[in-house]
Amino acid sequence: EALVDAKPDIVHCHYLPVADAYYRSIPKRIPITVRGHSFDWDPEHLRKVAAGETIRRIYLFPHFADQVRGVDKVRILPVAFSPRPRHDVKKDRRLVLRLAAGLPTKGLSDFFDVAERLADDFKFVLGVSKAGGYEDFPEKLLQKSKKMGGLVDVRVDAMPDEAWDLYRTASIYLDTSDPKGHPFGMPISIVEAWSQGMLVLARNDPSAVRFVGGDTYCYRTPAEAAALVAETL
Repeated sequence: EALVDAKPDIVHCHYLPVADAYYRSIPKRIPITVRGHSFDWDPEHLRKVAAGETIRRIYLFPHFADQVRGVDKVRILPVAFSPRPRHDVKKDRRLVLRLAAGLPTKGLSDFFDVAERLADDFKFVLGVSKAGGYEDFPEKLLQKSKKMGGLVDVRVDAMPDEAWDLYRTASIYLDTSDPKGHPFGMPISIVEAWSQGMLVLARNDPSAVRFVGGDTYCYRTPAEAAALVAETL
């Protein structure tokens, strides 16, 4: 009812399941566009949503669009972000950072594993946000850090300014995207880390390798990730 009262020219839905749940109830005179992400990715679900009469366009990351060639409504749209200026901040070459949704599908246990291997030489900061359905997960990470003697500095629901200060100060970004949790998308945190001059280390998944431009700085195991971090010394 609120949507009808607003008299929009167009409705844009984030995530395929959201579009699938609501597009039938939106007046047919209003065109709908959709943004696909990664955790929601399923080619057959995409085709189901695309069949909706009022669905005009569906924007996907390039490697997902490749899987549904021939679906006329699909358009490629890489990750985009609003850049912040680089500041003349002295980088801490021993600070390793990861920012993520506080979800068990993000491979965050590997961040702790790498930190344990490099405790004598590096500092590790993990910023997580509370996420729907797993609001208690950040507390589990805090307890895990406590048991490890605070080896990982876990920060819950850091505000944007604090997150950007971490990007500006840290030198190494350790992405822990877990292919078993959900398909690799185009993580905004990696782009933000690049924008502040950080070295990005990513999981050796075909989509991740394509995104970061090669497998030179990709790892398969926490041991390999630790070795890449250690090389920076």
